[in-house]
Amino acid sequence: MLSRLASSALLSASLSLMACAREAMPTRVEQRRLVPTLRIGSETAGAAYMFTTIRQVVASDSEVFVLPAETPEIRVFGADGRHRRTIGRRGAGPGEFDAVTAIGLVGDTLWTLDSNLRRDPLFRANGELLTTARLETMSPEVGSHGRFYFFYPMAMLRDGALVGFGGTTGRAIAAGEVTA
Repeated sequence: MLSRLASSALLSASLSLMACAREAMPTRVEQRRLVPTLRIGSETAGAAYMFTTIRQVVASDSEVFVLPAETPEIRVFGADGRHRRTIGRRGAGPGEFDAVTAIGLVGDTLWTLDSNLRRDPLFRANGELLTTARLETMSPEVGSHGRFYFFYPMAMLRDGALVGFGGTTGRAIAAGEVTA
């Protein structure tokens, strides 16, 4: 009986707190709408403008970097929507990709992550290859039962550290500097 009274008291207190919180919240929700200022993509403008699926988009003040899912390349468009250049292509050589899984900008550096080739090519925003760092296998001590786990980076921080997850666990397990 005591636990039932305690539960009722907690429920009442929770409802009272929720009611107070609800009263403090604004009753009018501000409406916003997206207004297109740039359109990239066309069925008639050529291959650079055709996308099946877009994996990721990042932008600087003057350019838009688009990572299509169907091809291992980064297409760069100006603020006017015109295709300026394509960075990378399929291959295993310098500046080439097999499976680009993420891109981003840190200053004027475009970072890319190629999960299949296990590397992190860095480019100037103009497309010039700066360096390529190899993504190493993590030591067996990190994984359970002495298994090797790969680090799957998902983002680069401003200081150059990579953040991601490892193995098949989906847990954040490492971050480290990119070294050439």
